[in-house]
Amino acid sequence: MKPPALETRPVAFDQSSLSQSRLAFMRLLTRNRSLVLGLLGMQLIALLIFSWYQANHFALTQDFSAYYQAWYLIAHGQLNPPETAFRVQYFWQDHFSLIMWLLAPLYWIWPHAVTLLWIQDGACVGAEVMVWQIAQILWERAGYSKRLTAVLNLCLVTLLVANPWTYWGTAFDFHPYSLGLLTSVLALYQFVKNRAIWTYVWAALTTLGGDVVATYVLGLAITVFVLGPKGRRYHSFVIAAIGLAFLVIFAVTLKSHSGSVPGHLIASHSPSQSTNVGFLGPYSYIVGSHAPLTVGNLVAGVLFHPGRWLSLLWHRRMNLWANVGPSGFIGLFSPWGLGIPLIAGAQGFLAKAQTFTTDFAQLLPVYALMSLGTVYWLGKILKGRPRIGMVVIGIVVLNTLGWAMIWIPRWPHHWVSVSTPVASVLSRVEQTIPKNHEVIASQGIMGRFSNRHWIYPFDYGSLPLKAPITDIILSPYQGTNVLPVNVILSRIAFLSQNPHVTLIKHQDGIWVFQDVRGGQSGLSFPPASVVPGWALGTATGTPVTTGLVSDWHMAAGYKPGYVTDQAYWRLKPGRYQVSAVVATTGPINIEVWNSTADRLLTRKTISLSSGRVTASLDFENQHQYPSNTFRGWGPFRVTQRSASAYNAIEVRIWSPGDQTVNVYQLSISVLAPKSVKVTH
Repeated sequence: MKPPALETRPVAFDQSSLSQSRLAFMRLLTRNRSLVLGLLGMQLIALLIFSWYQANHFALTQDFSAYYQAWYLIAHGQLNPPETAFRVQYFWQDHFSLIMWLLAPLYWIWPHAVTLLWIQDGACVGAEVMVWQIAQILWERAGYSKRLTAVLNLCLVTLLVANPWTYWGTAFDFHPYSLGLLTSVLALYQFVKNRAIWTYVWAALTTLGGDVVATYVLGLAITVFVLGPKGRRYHSFVIAAIGLAFLVIFAVTLKSHSGSVPGHLIASHSPSQSTNVGFLGPYSYIVGSHAPLTVGNLVAGVLFHPGRWLSLLWHRRMNLWANVGPSGFIGLFSPWGLGIPLIAGAQGFLAKAQTFTTDFAQLLPVYALMSLGTVYWLGKILKGRPRIGMVVIGIVVLNTLGWAMIWIPRWPHHWVSVSTPVASVLSRVEQTIPKNHEVIASQGIMGRFSNRHWIYPFDYGSLPLKAPITDIILSPYQGTNVLPVNVILSRIAFLSQNPHVTLIKHQDGIWVFQDVRGGQSGLSFPPASVVPGWALGTATGTPVTTGLVSDWHMAAGYKPGYVTDQAYWRLKPGRYQVSAVVATTGPINIEVWNSTADRLLTRKTISLSSGRVTASLDFENQHQYPSNTFRGWGPFRVTQRSASAYNAIEVRIWSPGDQTVNVYQLSISVLAPKSVKVTH
């Protein structure tokens, strides 16, 4: 394979256009290559520390569970492990991520959840190092001077290290995307070094990341075709064949196996279905509702109905800019940006769900290779017009630093929503649960509990009981959960009343139950109706959980403040009625807040009661307020998913003190619906 045809004429860099101080700094860079590697090493250290912090705080969710369970079981000799986190029969059926079998031996080096995160961090930074190595070859073949090379290297490492989405992407649980990025960049490196066989080997290893990662190989083929000399572009077709062969093998294997599951290529979509699953499912809108979802129909939809996906891209233009901006927009139009970043970006931005536009893990290839593409063009500009080139470099670097200053400081808080006291409780709970127990846990904290055969998220529907003993770990307020708070609290009340379930522990908002009815078909729940007062947040109260469950309550005495709070419901605009079962020896206030907008909707004072009474309060939620999620400033913004028709409505009970107050339960019922009105 002949190396890519690039300029070989030496380029004289106009030193007079730079100040003496900057020239001295360039000479320092020229003499000390370790500066670039040192900056990348600092980035790696930051990622490793954050991963330790994240794992230590149990801020690992359902996606991590799938890979951690497979990693653990394969390492223990179960070579065809299940994937219970997403209720898939076998792990390989979900994306075909064969790379986990190669990673399994690493379990015995450090058998902890954080090891997978560290592997992900190392792969991401390793890919950046290889991008930098490719750049050195390009600069040498272009004949750039040492000072010009120093400028380009400094710019490249700035784009790599200061891109905030690299940090956000590696913080989203564990996925094989960073491993696929590393192997695909290694394939590019071998291509640039004129090593055809090794290019094929690394391309084949890339496919082991699964169906999504295997598409990177198709992007690799595009880059090889663009850069390859005429007459030897057949290498790109060989590489594309490797990727397509993997996808076809996966599709055929899965189709021959009974029972299709999410992740397959032959999506189970028909005109009569209202929902789509599978690899192609998110793109069904391109095909339309009158044709089956197949690869051929999808290609036809892209070609003959461009308005369907172009309008979606226009609607997401802010997020499109957010993802390509920190890497330098011009890199998208380079040979390095037209390959893997184009494929990875298309998968994210053409998907119907807007979630994928901020799924920074899946877009990691965009950030690394587009940075190389940007600096590739900057080198050409500096070659001909040094002064203009330096101005462009300044704009590119300042833009990246702007994104970094706004979004990197928000990286830890966004991805770790479990407090240190709660993490300590969860750590003690984890140590008491044997590996042969089944665990059902809230989605936002379930990751670290997945080193076992049975792990399920606490979500909608019935919960399977497979092992002789099942531990149920619930966190209504901590972590990122799918179920609304009121549903989790209602189920806590139901479990407490179930004679077959025992409450083992409750502390700092963590509730641990145990069910010993192994072999049962499942644990079903009634519709969420009431919220137990004894499970709510409180500023002045003490939960009383002794005696009959029907008598459990939140008790408050002579300290003024909220007896209960954090009783959340997700409600559309409309008219509702709050019912509170309380007992009080003095006046108390029942307050209803729209917590999304932090606005008090109504308040009612209840006088003293003779025993337990039910107090009612009607209220109207007139507006749908947009979420107050931070979106950035100016050009450094990220748009979130479209405003939901649900606001967080909170019920609080306040006491002036100097009296006894018992809160037993709360509920909200609908009086009349109301059309949605968004208030900005």
